[in-house]
Amino acid sequence: MNFFKNIFLVGGLISLFILAGCKQISFPNGEVPSNYLELIKKYTADYKGAIGSNQGVLQISFDGKKFHAKFSGKINDITGNIGCQSVIGDLQSIQINDSGTELEAASFAFSPNYCPEIRGRSLDLIFTQKASKLEMSAMILNEVKEVQICQDTPPPSPTHSCRIDFQNLYFTGAFEKP
Repeated sequence: MNFFKNIFLVGGLISLFILAGCKQISFPNGEVPSNYLELIKKYTADYKGAIGSNQGVLQISFDGKKFHAKFSGKINDITGNIGCQSVIGDLQSIQINDSGTELEAASFAFSPNYCPEIRGRSLDLIFTQKASKLEMSAMILNEVKEVQICQDTPPPSPTHSCRIDFQNLYFTGAFEKP
């Protein structure tokens, strides 16, 4: 049991260090202030990859002071469901490293439109520089699943207790800048 506590403690500390090493900036109206424009422009491109089994291109583009994301692929809906007609909206926020030189993550508004069972309302992108290529992970919250976890305690005082936990399930994808 102590082994698992240590894993959670180490994982929590790593998460704390990762979160402490970045700065989050929100854009309530979707417009990026001029002091962040050049940084974000470096990440505009046509990223090739897939979300789920839906192969395509996730285009990050710039128009004035607004950045846009658009998916096009075998099925031109990022969810992979033609009937959804989902919409990727304005850039909502970014996370940059402490020195302000690298974009670590970006979050765009997302509407599942005709698929209200999709729970996510944002498309979250995480950028990673690997060797000479820029990789991007994408995720949208698909559903929140209720999971019952039960535990029995041994004699001399046997008990049976259960609790409900929630598990987030995501549409996930991987893209790279050519």
